Amino acid sequence: YAEINNNLCKEIDQKLTQDNALKLAEALVNKSEAAVAQQLLDSCFNRFHPELAAVRANQIAEELGPRLQKYSNPEIGDPDLPADLGKMLKEEFTEYNRRRLQEKCRAAITKNFQVSRVNFLVDRMAEAIVDANGNAQPVKMKAAMGKLSGHAQNRRYFMADGSIKYNPKVLEEGLVKHAGPVDEDVGFIMFSDEDSNEAIASVSSFAMHVCCLGPIDGVLPDGREINFPDYPIYLEQALQREFGMDFVSLFGQGPCGDINHVDCFNPDAADGFAECKRHGEALAGVILQELPTAKEITQPSLAVLSETVDAPFRSYTEEELAWARGEEVAPEVAARLNRNPNKKRFINRLADARERGEASRPAEVQAFRLSKDVAIVTMPGEIFVEYGMDIKKASPFPTTLVIELSNVRDIGYVPTQKAIDQAEINSFKVETARIGAEGGEAIAGAAVRLLQQLAED
Repeated sequence: YAEINNNLCKEIDQKLTQDNALKLAEALVNKSEAAVAQQLLDSCFNRFHPELAAVRANQIAEELGPRLQKYSNPEIGDPDLPADLGKMLKEEFTEYNRRRLQEKCRAAITKNFQVSRVNFLVDRMAEAIVDANGNAQPVKMKAAMGKLSGHAQNRRYFMADGSIKYNPKVLEEGLVKHAGPVDEDVGFIMFSDEDSNEAIASVSSFAMHVCCLGPIDGVLPDGREINFPDYPIYLEQALQREFGMDFVSLFGQGPCGDINHVDCFNPDAADGFAECKRHGEALAGVILQELPTAKEITQPSLAVLSETVDAPFRSYTEEELAWARGEEVAPEVAARLNRNPNKKRFINRLADARERGEASRPAEVQAFRLSKDVAIVTMPGEIFVEYGMDIKKASPFPTTLVIELSNVRDIGYVPTQKAIDQAEINSFKVETARIGAEGGEAIAGAAVRLLQQLAED
């Protein structure tokens, strides 16, 4: 398996021609390498066709092999797969994506370790809950909302040609301005020992992707993958320097599907450990600055509500489906859609899901009331920042922490209708999002309903 993986990484570096893709297919369909094939399938193939990841190892030779081998004859098409596998791999595997795929390949080498690590994390979570329950103690609480400017950046940019680009290069030619807002709120709740009044823990949230380390820094020189807690660990360390090494900082990522830390107008923008430290310590600075005037919660009132909503998949027109499947469409339609090549794969994925009877994803939203002034709301997915800002604006609780990527179900990116409309120009993450604005509004609406119900009870 390691040999196949190394060869695959070399092929990725060579931008994967169609012949290389067929060599990969041959490796996958080798019956004597069934377990290897499944691992490669899981770690690599879902990069460009996630549905294939469901194919089990003992089905690979029978199903996957013949389907991929059809591409040896360019005149034979397969509606279940992209129209031109080799061309797609060559054009879409940018340097960044090739590096990310290499990480996945390296991680797959130690898949047994990965599985044991997941089990380890699950066990530790359970132990933490049991320990917390056994060590519960009376505390005092304070809460506040601070502001942190100049750190979070909207990663959608207007370009000089009128397009919108997602994650452009730093100082890329044609940059005009950011195409959306950022949320500068830093919400936090501080817990102190009832008797000594010493701070012992905090819960905080900020709407910026926890991804400042970067893809290369997350892999050791020998290829082993590392998990690093990014800027939240520096937030905790800064608070520990203030309150002692036993202090615990819990951090929740706010809605930031279109937000990261890279300011493409700044020539010094970078990834890495120093960048993680800069953001984490800045967040701690806001908390420490606001803490003296934070409002004490004198009458705690714990309550929890939950609601699960259906987040519908985005729709597409019959013309768009025909275009995505290589059929002839009106020239003006083709001209418009050809500006967004990513949309072809996206429409085919949605069509495949519709044929399987899938039209939506369940999304659980939870709301926690700590007092009449403080609440936390959690939701799944990578929600665009405007949804989080709207929830806080409509919340009856002055301090409302909104946390995404919660509650198990992965629903992917959830863009706003404005972002979807603008994506007719160009925006990769928006074009590949399964859940549209209807789903985002359903999630945000559920959050507001729960908060209002908690305020009324």
